[in-house]
Amino acid sequence: MSILKFIEIKKLSIFDNFSWNCSEDFRKYNLIFGFNGSGKSTLSNLFNLIAKNQNFPSEKKQDLFDDLKCSDDAKVKFLCTDKETLLYPLTGDGHNNNKSIYVFNSNFVADHVFDGRKGKIQKFNVAETVLEDPEIVELNEIIEKKELDKGKSESEQEEYKSSFEAIKQQFNKKFRETFPSGNLRNPNFPDVQSIPTENKSDLELAIRQKISEYQISKDQAALIADIEKLGNVSFSQISLDFPSLKTLLNTTAREKAVTTLKSKIETFQAKVNEEDISKIEPWYRFGKLLLEKSNQTDETTCPLCNSNLNNTIIDLIKEFGEYFDSSYEEFKQNIADHTRQLATAQNFCTANKDSKTTLQQEATKYNAMLENKMPDVRIDGLTSQIKTLTDLVDDKGNNSSKIIDFELTNIQSAIENYNEDIKKLTDFKDELISTLQARRKSPETLETDIRRLYSKLIILELNGHEDKNNVKKYHELSSQIATYNNELIQHSTAKMQRLRALKLEAKKVGEYLEKLGINHFTIDLNEEDDNENILIKYNNSEKIRKRLRNTLSDGEKTALAFAYFLSKVTTEVKDKGNTIIVIDDPISSLDDNRLYQTAYLIHKEFKDYRQLFILSHNLLFMKFLNPNFRVKTSKSCYLINRGCISDLPKSLQNFQSPYFYMLESLLEFSSDETPNYEEARKYLPNYIRRILETFFSFKYAQLTTKSNANQSAGLEYFISDIIDFETLPDTSVGKISKDNIQDKLSNINKLCDGFSHGNTQHLDESNFITDDALRNIALETIDIIEYFDGFHSTNLKKLITKQTEDDNVEVAITAAG
Repeated sequence: MSILKFIEIKKLSIFDNFSWNCSEDFRKYNLIFGFNGSGKSTLSNLFNLIAKNQNFPSEKKQDLFDDLKCSDDAKVKFLCTDKETLLYPLTGDGHNNNKSIYVFNSNFVADHVFDGRKGKIQKFNVAETVLEDPEIVELNEIIEKKELDKGKSESEQEEYKSSFEAIKQQFNKKFRETFPSGNLRNPNFPDVQSIPTENKSDLELAIRQKISEYQISKDQAALIADIEKLGNVSFSQISLDFPSLKTLLNTTAREKAVTTLKSKIETFQAKVNEEDISKIEPWYRFGKLLLEKSNQTDETTCPLCNSNLNNTIIDLIKEFGEYFDSSYEEFKQNIADHTRQLATAQNFCTANKDSKTTLQQEATKYNAMLENKMPDVRIDGLTSQIKTLTDLVDDKGNNSSKIIDFELTNIQSAIENYNEDIKKLTDFKDELISTLQARRKSPETLETDIRRLYSKLIILELNGHEDKNNVKKYHELSSQIATYNNELIQHSTAKMQRLRALKLEAKKVGEYLEKLGINHFTIDLNEEDDNENILIKYNNSEKIRKRLRNTLSDGEKTALAFAYFLSKVTTEVKDKGNTIIVIDDPISSLDDNRLYQTAYLIHKEFKDYRQLFILSHNLLFMKFLNPNFRVKTSKSCYLINRGCISDLPKSLQNFQSPYFYMLESLLEFSSDETPNYEEARKYLPNYIRRILETFFSFKYAQLTTKSNANQSAGLEYFISDIIDFETLPDTSVGKISKDNIQDKLSNINKLCDGFSHGNTQHLDESNFITDDALRNIALETIDIIEYFDGFHSTNLKKLITKQTEDDNVEVAITAAG
C-alpha cells in the first residue's frame, strides 16, 4: 500500500478545509519544504493517526486528534493505492488504518528518547524482529509460541467474561423491573463452588414468588386486612337425610282400615280440581271429630254419602283416630323438618358461592407466591337440584296421600361431590392464610433474597448445561494463563539478561551516531533505572553522566533522537517494501557538515522502503537531500505553506534560497488589487523582515553580528550599526527618500518583529498590523530595495516575470498536447 494524497483535512490545527490540488500525487520519495508555522508538524502527526498501534497506540491517537481538532467535525482522509481510503476518526472497524508507518517528529522524540526533562530510551519491539543472536532467536520463538497460546486462552476466557457481562445485563434489566433504581451485584466471575444445586425453573419460580411477596410486603396493612378477610370466609357442607326423605315421599296419609272411607274420599278427590286438594286436606284432621259427632246424634250415616254406618262406625272411629292422632302429625312434622333442611342447604349453596368468589379474588392477588393453585371446582349447579327436592316435599305436604316415586341417587351423589369440592376450597383457604401469615417479612429482607436468587440464576445461566461446565472451564483457563505468565516471565527474564549482554539499543544507536558524524561521546543504558536510563560518556572524560538535559547540546540531542529512530526502524522492520517512513526536521541545530551526513544517511537507509516523506524548513538540508533521489519519476517535491500543500514553486526549484520565493510572494501581494489581508498577515511581515535581512546581508557582506559570531545579522542590527544613512544618495523612490528611509526601516522592523516565526499564536493586540499598514510596508519594502540597488531590483523583477512566462508556456503546452 502506498499513500497517494490527502483527500481532505478538515478543522485540524492550521488546516481548515484542505483538499488536494497538486499536479501530481505522492510518489516513492516525497520532499516537502515549509517555513516555521506552515503546518509541517501537524502534517507529520496525521500519519501517526493511521500507523499501527504498536508504533502509535490508539489512546495516543485519540489524544493527538483531540489536541489538533478545532471542531467536532474535524477529520482527515487519505487516498491509497487500489483506491483504498483511510479515515480518522474511524467510521467502521478501522483495522485497515493500522499501517506499517514510522514517524520521526517531536512526538517520537518525547515518547522514545527525551521528553524535555529526562532521557529515557524505549526498548525496541523485538517481538517483531529477527535478530542474529541464536539465543535471542530461540527465546523469541519460545516467547512467541507462549504468547500465542496465552492469547488464545485469554481470548477464550474473554468470551466467557463477555458472556458473563451480557447475562448480568440481561438479568439486571429484569431486576430493575421490580427495583428501578437498583443493580445486581456480581462483580467477579463465580467460582466452581458457587454453582447452585437448584434448576433454572425452580429459581425462576422462587424469584416470582419472592417478587410477589416483596410487592405485598410494601403494604403490611393490606396484607393483614386480607388475612382477616380470608379468616371470615367459610364454606358449609350440605347434609340431607335421604332415607327419611325417601320414606316420606313414598308414604301416604290414607286410612288403611277404612276402605269405604278411602274409596269415598278418593272418589271425592277425583271429582275436585287438583288445586282444591289443599282445601280438602284439612278434612282429614277433623274427620274423626266429624264421625264422632255423627255417632253422638245417632245419625250413623256417612256425611258424604248417607250410607248406613251403624255396624262399622265404632271401628272406623277407632282406626281413624289412631291414625290421625299420631301418624299424620308425624307426617306433617317430617315435612317441616325436610323443608327446613332443604332451605338451609339452599342458603349454604348461596353463601358458599359468595365465599368462593372472595377466595378467588384473594387467590388471584397472591397467585405468584402459591405453590398450589386454587382448586378448579364448580359449586353453582346444586341449587337447581335442591330446588327440585324442595318442590317434591312441598307437593307431598300438600297431598299426603300422594305417592312420589323419585330417584334420589343422582342428587345424593351430586351432594357428595359438592361436599368434596367444599372441603378442597376450605383446605385451600387455610393454606392461603398460612402462606400469607408466613410472608409477613420486611421489604429489605425480601430484596436481599431476590438478589441472591438472581445471582444463582446468573451463575446457572453462565455455566450452561452440565456437559458445558463453563465456570470450570473459565478457571481452568485462568490456571493455564497463570502458567503461561510464569513461563513468559522466565523466558523474558532470560531474554532481557541476554539483551543486556548485547546492549542492542545502545550498540545500534552508537553505530548511527558515528554515521551522523558524532563520535565525541558514547551512550549506554542504565538497566537498573527506568526513570532516566541514558548514560553518557564523553571521550575525554571517565565520568558517566546521567542527566541528558544538562549534558548534551540541542544539536546532540537531535542527533541522538534521530540515531535512535534509525536504530529502531532498522531493527524492527522486517518488510521494507510495505513500510512507510515519515521524517520531520531531523536536523535542528546541526551544522552544515552534519546536515549533509544526515541527508546521505537517510537516502542510504530508507531508499528501499515503500515510501519516504521528508519535511523540513531548512533549504540547505533539502538541497543536500534532493540529488540523492535522482529518479524524477519516483520523486515529488512540494511546498507546505499556511495549511496548504502545493507543487514546489519555480522560485524554490532545486531548493535554492527562499529569498526569491518570499520576494515573489511580496510582489504578488503588492500587485493584487484585492489581496487577502487576513491570510497575508500570517506570513507577509515575516517575509518582509527576512527579505530585507537577506538583501542587506549580501549588500553589506554582513552575515553575523559583531557581538556573536553564531548569530545572523538581523534587521535591527543593520539599522543601528551597519547602514550609514548620512552617506546615502539624496534621491527618492516612491515614498522612500534619504530623509525618511531610517524611520521607514525602523517602522518596518517594529511591525514585523513580532512575526519572526510566522505563527499567529504569538500575536497579540500590541503587534497587530492593520490592512493599510500591511500594504504600506509591503510597497515601502519594494521601494527600499529599489532605492538601495535599482539594478538588483530590476533584474529580480525580470527573473520573476520570466519564471511566470515560462510557467504559462508550460501550462499552454500541457493543455495543447
